[in-house]
Amino acid sequence: MYSFFIELSRLAAKGKGSVQIAPAVTKAIAYIDENYMKQPGLESISKAAGVFSQHLCRLFRQTLNCRPMEYITKRKIQAAKMLLAETQKTVDQIAEETGFCDSSYFCKIFKRFESITPSQFRSIEQAL
Repeated sequence: MYSFFIELSRLAAKGKGSVQIAPAVTKAIAYIDENYMKQPGLESISKAAGVFSQHLCRLFRQTLNCRPMEYITKRKIQAAKMLLAETQKTVDQIAEETGFCDSSYFCKIFKRFESITPSQFRSIEQAL
């Protein structure tokens, strides 16, 4: 839920006015937060939210400016950042724990979102 609220505050700061959150989006976010490590599919997320998948995608775009599957990836990266900063687990262990298929894919996606590798992120966090 933390990343959800960060995203909402980012949208509000951009001057988009008051952001109205559809109950389906809130339900979908809660479901994703509980199941992100299992890589839930769009159908299971839609079912948990109580709407059709196309409608859920539209709601996510309007509210969070991303697709549900992209939100899942962001959620995984957020969890990985927390594990990198607070534990001494290996990158392989963190990749597995956060639901990535292997550590090389995890490193590639992490770098795409954060512009640094997981190891670099950990070094920076430990220096603080």
